[in-house]
Amino acid sequence: MVNLPPWQGNHLNNKTDSQSALQEIWEFSGLDSAIIEGVQLTGLEPVLPSVYKTGVVAQSTIAASALAASEIWRYRTGRTQDVSVDMKHAAIGFRSESYTEVIGDKSRISASSKISNDSSEVHGFYECGDGGWLQIHGNYPAHKYGVIEAFNCEPTKKGVQDILSNMTVSDAETYLTDRGLPAAMMRTLDEWSEHPQGKAVSALPLMEIEKIGDARPLDFCSTPNRPLEGVKVLELTKVLAGPLIGRTLAEHGANVLWLNDPHLDVIDGLIMDMAKGKYPAHLNLNDKKIKRLLLTLLNLRMFSYKDISQGA
Repeated sequence: MVNLPPWQGNHLNNKTDSQSALQEIWEFSGLDSAIIEGVQLTGLEPVLPSVYKTGVVAQSTIAASALAASEIWRYRTGRTQDVSVDMKHAAIGFRSESYTEVIGDKSRISASSKISNDSSEVHGFYECGDGGWLQIHGNYPAHKYGVIEAFNCEPTKKGVQDILSNMTVSDAETYLTDRGLPAAMMRTLDEWSEHPQGKAVSALPLMEIEKIGDARPLDFCSTPNRPLEGVKVLELTKVLAGPLIGRTLAEHGANVLWLNDPHLDVIDGLIMDMAKGKYPAHLNLNDKKIKRLLLTLLNLRMFSYKDISQGA
């Protein structure tokens, strides 16, 4: 069985959940746990319709980020800041694409509507022939058409459903993932506990910080107005987790340059939401001059990151 920390269980619903989660995150980072005693966490679950404690996750991770920024601020200026996070506000931050709008002279465009429009007809959840449920990720054209080709069906939700109605959820998952397509069956906690990936994950710590190379410390300017002012960041990411890191750094004052290749497909709604505070740009890496420019940027005194794991 997977051994869950108390704050991940469904049997608790009190303020200590978020405090325990924050404590665990902070201690895994190797930082002084006494610092978190002054953090104010308000609000209770449930805040979003989910079987998981999304409010706890949102509140504790945002609090950890804010606390880290306040510690950098203290290091740079000698001044302290108060950290207070409301669970409902944190949950809204976790679903920010649902509340982001671009307001023009005669129109309002929401990020969530753009995501819905960008999502293909085959994206979503399906009940299979044995009553199990399968999620198919089809936001990108390669995924959408990959599923259609694999099933040799009409490019519609009904076309996919007709095929899946005659398959078990396990067979459907294996059939699609063997073809490199993102699909996953819905599992109970016990089922996930017995799955090889569930067992592998349960043996890992909450997170890991691993040094992958040597570099000089980043230089800080002497009179900052924000915690990360003067920090230059080169972001080479595409979907959700990576861009969220850059947006968080930008929120605390970092200068973030977000680079993508114009040949890659994008989800416009996510760009609307994740580009806030950054400088998005396209670089065509098929052009040798542009490629040299990127290498030059990587050699500057910048903090850079990508959303592919080391060795993947």
